[in-house]
Amino acid sequence: MSGKGSRPRPYSVSLTEFDNSFERIFGKKKKEDNTGTDKNEYQDILSTEDIVLDVLETNNATKK
Repeated sequence: MSGKGSRPRPYSVSLTEFDNSFERIFGKKKKEDNTGTDKNEYQDILSTEDIVLDVLETNNATKK
């Protein structure tokens, strides 16, 4: 059973280069707002949704 053991494999790059690459790949991501909408557009969407819901509730109430 060769190759079994607790010793890690040797790095093919320096530890500093490994750490830098690891941070670049897996490090904390910057929070970006990629929604493409500003606050006014978002408010318009909410207002439209409220209007649609009100109409649906009114239609459901009149059917009963």
